[in-house]
Amino acid sequence: MLSTDSVFRIGEDGRHPHLTLYMAEFEPWALDAVLARVAGAARHATGVACAGQSLACTAGGYVEIGYAKTGALLGQQFEIADRLRDLALPVPMPPHLTPTDDQRRNLELYRYELMGDSFRPHVTLGRLAPKGRASLSDAGFPAFSFMPAALLVAVADDQGAARHIVLRAALPVS
Repeated sequence: MLSTDSVFRIGEDGRHPHLTLYMAEFEPWALDAVLARVAGAARHATGVACAGQSLACTAGGYVEIGYAKTGALLGQQFEIADRLRDLALPVPMPPHLTPTDDQRRNLELYRYELMGDSFRPHVTLGRLAPKGRASLSDAGFPAFSFMPAALLVAVADDQGAARHIVLRAALPVS
């Protein structure tokens, strides 16, 4: 449960829960191509189960459910990145992070630092305000597991929360 002094909580103010496979910035003229490529990926995707592993608060104050990094999930991440990276704008490393060599390489190749070895599958529940607190309890991690129903393209806010869903492409049911 998040304390009342949180910066945001998923579900409030139009913030949608999601597991980020790929994040990038695009020029407005590229939007139609982005949507078409993600819709194409969804039509050819296979279901990728997301197995809950942890509940934690990061150093940045983000309260997250962590998921197993499986070969299938990595495959889906690279599928999306390969379809979109030629349209993505160069993105600087966030100033509060010291990038690893892998993250620097990912920024050059994919325009997103959290690819492959640096990928940390998670769903953010919210972010705490400075000096905020979270009370985390063992809620049983299998209860956090899920099978994604769709690939989304969303506009993110400055906290990385999906604020406006532009495309919801249903994944085939297995």
